[in-house]
Amino acid sequence: MSSGYISAARDRFKTTLADCASFRTLVSAANRAEALVHIYDSALPVATAGYGYENSRAEMEALRPYARIWIAPSQGYSIKAIATSGSLRSWRDKGEVWCELEYDIAAGDTADDSAVQCDGEDLFGSIIQDLLLLIGGADYLNITEIELVGGPDRVLMNEREGYGDAQGGLLRIAWET
Repeated sequence: MSSGYISAARDRFKTTLADCASFRTLVSAANRAEALVHIYDSALPVATAGYGYENSRAEMEALRPYARIWIAPSQGYSIKAIATSGSLRSWRDKGEVWCELEYDIAAGDTADDSAVQCDGEDLFGSIIQDLLLLIGGADYLNITEIELVGGPDRVLMNEREGYGDAQGGLLRIAWET
């Protein structure tokens, strides 16, 4: 675990996501430790196949399913005094964590774009619902708002050969202490 205020919020969200039942199902994890293996801070592992910053199809397929999380570049973190009494201060901090989820499309679903879209919407809805159930737990981020900012979107047909058939989406998670 990290020790700074900002990284502590990111780490609390990682723990929250790792304990989310729908995310564990997505990544085939039996417990928190197994789920955490599929959660990356800020960036994916560096490509090794000589493609510069882009991972090869095989590397991406080996990484998926995954979550990539980072602190928002704007609105990422703030702290303010909410009460003072002499030299004592009480503080409240808040911020945003962003979470990109990406996963492969099941082989049997590849021909039906409508079914893929519905499955993606169901998955993101389940993850959001499960995150809400964890609010208030001692180890978890105190989530105050969840927004599906992008997706779920499927990789475009003309990009699938080089990237693989995958779908993903982006969540904005607001929190406050």
